[in-house]
Amino acid sequence: MQRSILMKLFVLIFFLASTAVHCQKPAKITIKQADFAKYAKAMGENVYRVIGNAIFEHEGALLYCDSAWMNDSSNSLQAFGNIHIKNSDTLNLYGDKLNYDGNTRIAELIDNVKLIDRQSVLTTDRLYFD
Repeated sequence: MQRSILMKLFVLIFFLASTAVHCQKPAKITIKQADFAKYAKAMGENVYRVIGNAIFEHEGALLYCDSAWMNDSSNSLQAFGNIHIKNSDTLNLYGDKLNYDGNTRIAELIDNVKLIDRQSVLTTDRLYFD
């Protein structure tokens, strides 16, 4: 029962926070660091293959992963391996795979998902995070 209340509280907080952000024009996802990044024309217009120690930034959040496909046109990201999203000093989100839409700020984390804040730890196989 406590976990259900906690989940509802998380959803409410992030819904309210995202409502204020949706009123603004969405910022672009940017590559902060990578061992290798290359334009991948075969995957579509403005798609980049990013490999090794990748760090992306979006609206103050840092997204870490082993590799990713970043679509600059749709402002989206598919990331793989050792996913870590750091949003402020108190919220950390981990997983094995990530589908992220920078326009809606909705992240889908898949496999070995862990959400950690100052007071709790939530583990699951799939999480939609706004």
